[in-house]
Amino acid sequence: MNRLPLVVSILLLSVAAFAQNLAFQGFEVNTGDWDPTIPSQPPYTPVNTTFRVPSGGGVLHLTAAAGLYYAEVHNIDNDYIPGYYGDSGYSEFGFATPPAYPGDFSQSIEMYIDVTWPLALYGMAGVWIDESPGNYYTGNYGGEHNFRITPTGTGTVYIYVDGLPSIATITTSGWYNFEMTFQKGATPASLVNTVMSVFNSSGHLVGSTTVLSNSPGGPLLSQDLMGPGYVWITVWPNGWANDVLAIDNVRADLLAASPSYFVSYYSDANTTGAPDATVRAVNDGDSAGDLYAAIYVFDDSEELQECCACKVTQNGLLSESVDKDLTATPLTGIKPARGVIKVISSATSDPTNLVPSADCGHGRPTSRRPVPTPTRLRKRPLPPRTFPVQRRRCCRTFVTTMGS
Repeated sequence: MNRLPLVVSILLLSVAAFAQNLAFQGFEVNTGDWDPTIPSQPPYTPVNTTFRVPSGGGVLHLTAAAGLYYAEVHNIDNDYIPGYYGDSGYSEFGFATPPAYPGDFSQSIEMYIDVTWPLALYGMAGVWIDESPGNYYTGNYGGEHNFRITPTGTGTVYIYVDGLPSIATITTSGWYNFEMTFQKGATPASLVNTVMSVFNSSGHLVGSTTVLSNSPGGPLLSQDLMGPGYVWITVWPNGWANDVLAIDNVRADLLAASPSYFVSYYSDANTTGAPDATVRAVNDGDSAGDLYAAIYVFDDSEELQECCACKVTQNGLLSESVDKDLTATPLTGIKPARGVIKVISSATSDPTNLVPSADCGHGRPTSRRPVPTPTRLRKRPLPPRTFPVQRRRCCRTFVTTMGS
């Protein structure tokens, strides 16, 4: 039986698109628009609820999530529902009015989660992180969603979303990032899609879900979506957590255009009598600079065996042999005969810390000899957190350096 070579594939690396910061408050200089806070209850006298404190200082004596300062927010008891719940500061991300829609974007805030917090009122949430994008109609709250931080009093904190089932279970105290993305639907009349995610201090995804802009007071249609709206610390039971919580790194960012990656399989690698194959990558020059082909090689047991990020200069060509380069020094020491190859266009030389491009162009198969059914290097949408911490650790254990 004749052995068929892996189809040689050409990858076009295109311009890298990066997320752009729209607003940021790290409390390194001031508290920005977090204060003064106007209470909901009479006499409506403005008060300060948000205090900038040095790392290790303040009431909580925490290490800042980043930089030298963080903020402590204090509860205004009885301000949300007298006798039961208060609330605290809010921010409109520094904008006097919501800006025009800048493109799909995210809003996020870091909060310190203490798993030793006591049970809250009625065993429900200890506090809500409430967020909404801007929109053209005052009083439309269809895009408003909330993370409900719910302690058990026994070393676990659950994160509920909009009253839905928990999306994250936290058992380790620390800083956690609560992020919402706002993305228009397919048509102007479509609802806005929001991905609500929780990340730990290492950036690892703890939990995520997708909701639509049909919250009470809505719906919010895609045609009415504007830019960053607000973030509000609210529905805070009187006296819970001693009426003080820690926040840091409040931000809004444009989302990079959805990145892509290419995937194909290889077979009969490192096999006597079978021809070698080559993966080729081309930088088409649109980026006006160098890019990197981040290559990940898996065996047929779905285990990552090798990874690298190979420089491809502007208008340059990278060629990598499947036998001699991509499967030459596998992590397990056993050269795989078949498996999967994934390639991502990246702006960094570190395959464990990608900056993916927005569009990796297209793949086209060629071959040294005709094959009956050519295997394309297929373009696929890049799923969020495609290479999470566990695979990064694998890569860091063994990173093969090839072609620069």
